[in-house]
Amino acid sequence: MKFVLIALVISVTAFAAPIKPGLFVKEGPRLLNVESLIKNGSDIQAEYGFENFCYKGQSEFTINQIKRLNKAGSFFSGGGGGHELKSVTLLRGFVTYDIALRFEDEVVPGEFTTVNVKPCK
Repeated sequence: MKFVLIALVISVTAFAAPIKPGLFVKEGPRLLNVESLIKNGSDIQAEYGFENFCYKGQSEFTINQIKRLNKAGSFFSGGGGGHELKSVTLLRGFVTYDIALRFEDEVVPGEFTTVNVKPCK
């Protein structure tokens, strides 16, 4: 009986591959990894917009990922008048943390947009 239970636990664990931590875009019920989208040449701003961001895992990991992508010049540029990331701030709540991204419009300098990134559900 113990052998059957152990085999069942191992097989369930093998099939339940966890989503790795990081920044995602929600597209219906699916979560699309932002870093993978950037590597594939997607224009995230034009295709998915700001309002669909969420993150998995520790917020500090996601903030570091965003800063790394931004430093490489890969985070939200283009799209026929993109936005440049100006700041990343951790908003500490009672239960969860949000990440505030502040973007400046590249076409209209001085015009800012703030996006709150919440944990993915």
